Amino acid sequence: MSDLALPGAASTWDVPDEAYAFLTSYVQLSDDFKQRVRTAYKEDPKWSLVLNELQRVTQDPDPIKPRLPYETDDGLLYSTQADGDRWLCIPEAIKDDIFEMAHGDGHLGFHRAWQKMRGFVIHKGAKKLRVYIDQCDECKKNAVHRHKPYGSLQPILAPPIPFHTLTIDFVTGLPRTKKGFDATWSGEEWAIAVLRDLQKGDWGIPVVWISDRDKRFVQGFWKGIFTALRTKLLYTAAYNPQADGQSERSNQTGEIWLRHWQNIHQEADWDEGLAPMQASLNASVNVSTGDSPHKLMFGVDLRMPWNLLRQAFVGSPQASRQDADECAKYAAMVMKKQYDSRHKPIFFQKNDFVYLRLAQGTEPGYVWPSRNITRKLTQRHIKCRVIERVGRLAYRLQMPPELAGAHPVVSLQHLERAPQEGDLSSAEPPSTFDPRFPEDTDRADVDAVLDMRHRGRGRGRRKQYLVRWSGVGNEHLEWLDEDNLVGAEEKVLEYLQDVLRHTQESTD
Repeated sequence: MSDLALPGAASTWDVPDEAYAFLTSYVQLSDDFKQRVRTAYKEDPKWSLVLNELQRVTQDPDPIKPRLPYETDDGLLYSTQADGDRWLCIPEAIKDDIFEMAHGDGHLGFHRAWQKMRGFVIHKGAKKLRVYIDQCDECKKNAVHRHKPYGSLQPILAPPIPFHTLTIDFVTGLPRTKKGFDATWSGEEWAIAVLRDLQKGDWGIPVVWISDRDKRFVQGFWKGIFTALRTKLLYTAAYNPQADGQSERSNQTGEIWLRHWQNIHQEADWDEGLAPMQASLNASVNVSTGDSPHKLMFGVDLRMPWNLLRQAFVGSPQASRQDADECAKYAAMVMKKQYDSRHKPIFFQKNDFVYLRLAQGTEPGYVWPSRNITRKLTQRHIKCRVIERVGRLAYRLQMPPELAGAHPVVSLQHLERAPQEGDLSSAEPPSTFDPRFPEDTDRADVDAVLDMRHRGRGRGRRKQYLVRWSGVGNEHLEWLDEDNLVGAEEKVLEYLQDVLRHTQESTD
């Protein structure tokens, strides 16, 4: 580009002056915070010991002072790092303020919070930060849990009597037929239809019905019918379809059958396929029992188009039913083993605090009563108190005001353990003073030794003991190397003597 002057123009280009700016930020502790730290040092057994030792070294007349990993400045204690940085030592009484600063903004996980704590030293800070985050109420309310679902399977135990125990469920969302059938019947219409079909099939009245907590079953009309017929109606916990898995699976099978039947008979309505579907399913062999429902009911396989050429009679229908009952019991145990292998056991006591999982998106479940925010962004859990245990797999809860109208009996698969009141440091056993080790201010008493194992190979092989600390529960058991149990030799000896005694008793 030429810088020659143009007629009527300035002789030179106007070039703005170049300017450079360097921005820096300076973080300084407030005087109030510094004073709180100085005061807390006096009550902290660990940092007060370090401060006293530094003061003693300072007063030592030796002109050549030892190099120490700590130093003081304006009454504050700093830890000297390998790169020369000085990190402020935080006493126990102020640690929660630092944790809140590192974790409270966004409630991030451990690693991000730990990075924010660079520049501060807290005794066993990583362990205590994990406990703090694990017991954070806000995190519990909004956490996404990825552990195995809680619970174990309770098989349905029924005697080998046809139609003694029935499970019932509804298939909804079907189109209206020419006869006007759909899934919008009232509770009275459903009850009349069910009783009419039982009479039509000459099946008798069942002794036990198992259903979910559908609103049709909890209405007064249904309750009146079951009371008059002396039939017991067993409800499952709310939003717990696994409790009635047989009905849920049968519904799926029936829907698949109707879908194929409707594809072949496109001009017909789905209700015309109910009779052949019932006959087809009842004539099919059940994997658990090894026989078809027809054979268990009547003692023979009924005449069907696919078995007209062979008809199997049995000598004793009762024997077949007994065999089927044993097969069903075995299948129930296999099903329980498979179910429990994918689930995690958990138990709660009366007055324990738990977190109730709230439904997200379009999933069924307990809903947070907020109309100003989408369900996708509402909190995930709400805190409740356990009133009592109901059966093996459910608990009655004291619902908070936000869920006052919800059914209080909840399956444990919707629950998470919550920190109990006064349990903010439950993972840290209380410190005790042992006169044999006066310099160790962080000792904890071993209540009992429960187990032993070996870890490693070759020269690195070491013995470990499972210990229970005094003052904390069994949820905080810990494996320790034998070298770390100095002072607890009596507890180790008691455990070894107990193992020896049980070994001798088993061999006698």
